[in-house]
Amino acid sequence: KLQELVQEKEKKLQENSLHVKSLQDDLQDKKEEFFNQNEELKSSFYKTKQASLEKIFKLQDKIQKLLSNKLSLASSYKKEKQLLKNSYNDEINEIEKQLQIYKQMAYTKEGSFKEFLEENFIEWEREFYPIVDDSLLLRDTEELEPKVVGDRLIGIEFKKDNLKKILSKDEAIKQQEQLKKKIDDVTKAYIQAKIKQNQNFSDEIVKLNDEKTILKNKIAHTKSFIKEEENKIEQQQKLLKEEFEKIKSDIERKIQEILQTKAKLKKEQEDLIKEIKKLTSSIKQNKQQLKLQKQKLLNSIDKSKIKNTLQKEFEVFYKEIDAKIEALKSQKIYLMNTLIGI
Repeated sequence: KLQELVQEKEKKLQENSLHVKSLQDDLQDKKEEFFNQNEELKSSFYKTKQASLEKIFKLQDKIQKLLSNKLSLASSYKKEKQLLKNSYNDEINEIEKQLQIYKQMAYTKEGSFKEFLEENFIEWEREFYPIVDDSLLLRDTEELEPKVVGDRLIGIEFKKDNLKKILSKDEAIKQQEQLKKKIDDVTKAYIQAKIKQNQNFSDEIVKLNDEKTILKNKIAHTKSFIKEEENKIEQQQKLLKEEFEKIKSDIERKIQEILQTKAKLKKEQEDLIKEIKKLTSSIKQNKQQLKLQKQKLLNSIDKSKIKNTLQKEFEVFYKEIDAKIEALKSQKIYLMNTLIGI
């Protein structure tokens, strides 16, 4: 019976070992499952992040192009502004030159030969100017002492188309007025063109700035999206780890309990084996002693007394054996109950 109990404990130990191996395999499977799920989360986030970063890079490239366009626009605006100003100045200078010519035509020095001609001859400019030296007109009448002789200034007719010309004073003044009006018109046109040029430049700058703001907002939104996804992944990883740690802790606790029970069973098995050896040795010794005592009795007393004496000694011996067996049975029942509870 003791040997059967030892075998039962050995069977339980083997079952516990198999249970521990099964739990360890389960734990390894959970580790691999946790690792794979964690890698899937990381891979998913990496793809999302890379796609978002590529989007940000493209948006940043667009911003750089906008900045380049802005610089180009500013440079073009500066050149066009200068061209417009130069064109205006050139036109005004040309008009001023013409105006100066007509001012000179309309100007008459007091006491000059020109004044004498204006006072005494109509359209002297057509008849006399083409053949007269300009410096003569500016000389004083006191020096020249001109006199009117006859109705006409020159008594001959000739072709004057290719000769120099001069306008009358009234015509020169009229031309001055027209040129001054032209200056006003050109100036007004220049101011309007300048205003339009400035407005076009301002509108383009505002448009570029608006596009830049939109792109920056998209970049900020994309960065915020990346951060949200990162927080989401971290939260999922945290929950996944907590779940794994809980499962791991539960499996390790069960393994520890089984190992403790296994150690206890092992010790009890070893105690039983020791007890069996001890009983076996005791029985062997008792048999030797009985054999010796039997021999002594055979030698000293009659057989009936020997039989009675041996019978009594065997009864005492078997009672001791029965008591020990009962104690081991009680211990077996306790252990079996303990195993059932596990």
